[in-house]
Amino acid sequence: LRQLQSAERSEQQAADREAERRRKKEKDHVREVARLASPTIQYVHIRPPEPEKLRVLYLTANPGLDLRTDAEVRQVQQALRGAKYRELVDVQQRPAATFQDLLDGLNDERPHIVHFSGHAGGQGVQFDKGHLDQGIGEMVGFDLLVEALGATDHPPQLLVLNACDTLEGAEVILPAVPVVVAMSDAVLDAAAILFAAQFYAAIAAGQSVGSALSQGKV
Repeated sequence: LRQLQSAERSEQQAADREAERRRKKEKDHVREVARLASPTIQYVHIRPPEPEKLRVLYLTANPGLDLRTDAEVRQVQQALRGAKYRELVDVQQRPAATFQDLLDGLNDERPHIVHFSGHAGGQGVQFDKGHLDQGIGEMVGFDLLVEALGATDHPPQLLVLNACDTLEGAEVILPAVPVVVAMSDAVLDAAAILFAAQFYAAIAAGQSVGSALSQGKV
């Protein structure tokens, strides 16, 4: 009888151990299913994108050495230093600019604004010819200028012709550039300098092109 009871107890203990093992296995399975069903969330700090700078390709041509184009650029840079969003305007000057400088500037800088400061009149603007001799320039017609401005994957959005009698060329250039600022008459050197400085000061203050043009005229 004792042997029978001992055998029964052993069988019961074995059954209890097996049941406990199954319960543990089931609990482990439930926990694993719960873990897999719950997504793991990791938070990664992503810096917001930096605002894109307004890129200005500033072409100055003065083959006759009779214009203060360097003074104009200096006044523009000084005006930008005092503007609210000065860090968001990048001016890249090409002094004694040739027509090739325009093409290279379009490729290298991908400017939003192309600014030309120099002589003009009639049917085009006068670029430098890259010679050391004074007075040697190259007249580039508006028809060729518009072809150059359009011969890029990233054409400028604004062209500023800070030169005398360029309004006629604006109509020719508008198919390639959506906004053109040009002069309807002769403009004095000092007036051209003051216009450019205030125009870019207003742009760097967040004003629209229209308002910047009005401020430059004032």
